[in-house]
Order: sequence, then C-alpha cells, then structure tokens
Amino acid sequence: FMLLLLGLENYDFDVLLPILKDSNFKQLNLGAIFNSLVHMDILILTMIAPNLERKKDVNKIFIYSVLFSSVITILSTVVIQATLGIAYIKHSNFPFYTYARLIKIGDTMGFDLLYVIAWIIGSLLRLCGYFYICTVAFGKILNTRNQKTYIPLTIIMAIIALYIKERRAIVTKIELPQIIIRAITVVSIIVIPSILLITYFIRRKKLNKRLS
Repeated sequence: FMLLLLGLENYDFDVLLPILKDSNFKQLNLGAIFNSLVHMDILILTMIAPNLERKKDVNKIFIYSVLFSSVITILSTVVIQATLGIAYIKHSNFPFYTYARLIKIGDTMGFDLLYVIAWIIGSLLRLCGYFYICTVAFGKILNTRNQKTYIPLTIIMAIIALYIKERRAIVTKIELPQIIIRAITVVSIIVIPSILLITYFIRRKKLNKRLS
C-alpha cells in the first residue's frame, strides 16, 4: 500500500480509456481469470484451516482473505497500467519493479529496494507455507509423521528446482511453461477442489455420524 501511495503523482488513468478499444469483454474476463489462477495463496489457508482455534470463524477468514487478496491484486494491476501504460506492460517482465523505480519524493529515490526486500521476504514466507502444506499432504498420503520420510522427497524437489533454474532463464518469457502453469493451476484450484466439495456434500451425513 505504501508504494502504491508514494507513486500517486505518476498515475495517468487516461491510458485506461476506452477500455474496450484493444480488447473485447471475453478477453478481459479471460485475462482476469488467468491472473487470479497464479495467486495460489488460498491453498495455504485451506491446508491450515483445521489448525484454527476458532473453527467456526473459518468462513469469515476465507471471505476476508479473498477480499484482501483481490483488492491488492486489482490495485496493483490498475496502478501499474496507469503509470507505465498498457503497451509497455505487455512486453515487461517485472512491471512493478519498474514502477517502484519511478517513485521519487523530492530528491529521495531508490524505493525499488523496498520492493525487492518485500518481494524476497514474501517469497520466503510463501515457500515456507508451500513446503509446510506439502509435508502435511505427504504425511496424510503416507500415513506417517516421521520427518525422515520427507528427506528423499525434499532432495528430489530440490534437484528438480535446480534443474529448471539452470535450463530456463528467469527473465525470459516463454509461452509453453505459462500454458503448463495455467493447466496445473486450473486442475489444482478448480477441478480437484470441486470434486472434493461434491464428494463431501454427498457423504457429509455419513461423515457427521462417524464424528458424532
């Protein structure tokens, strides 16, 4: 929020009008869906929901989390487009970093450093969250709490990550991996949860009887 406010003088919302000049209503909706699929933080909240002390408030927590994440995403997208222009963003890999570099208060610059620090901290927290839910999932699948079981899996994932890092440049935009990522996120965020919800609603009476 601080970086969004500091760059207020650079906003030019005229570049957003007319909004349907270069795209139609279908393209706008598809772009919004693809943008939302990348943000998988809701999976972390889903996995840690059973550990909440007040499980009755889980619906409120989910709603507030989705609203907060949506507001941040929308504001960031609109601000970047209003500052850099839509044509530039189409060919930019890190538009928010470029936006942060343009922020200037008097003779003070270098706010991009704050963004880099926040990005590193946020990425580490997300990685820790993903690793935690992976260990929980593997523990459920393998029916074990022995941490030594996770060591081979961790080594395999580390090797795969290092292999991908060496084979693919970070700043290069490649279409095929994006298609794969979108397919995986659609399956993991929409298809699998939908199947689980349908299964739960069908068998919830039996589950409630077992718990009682």
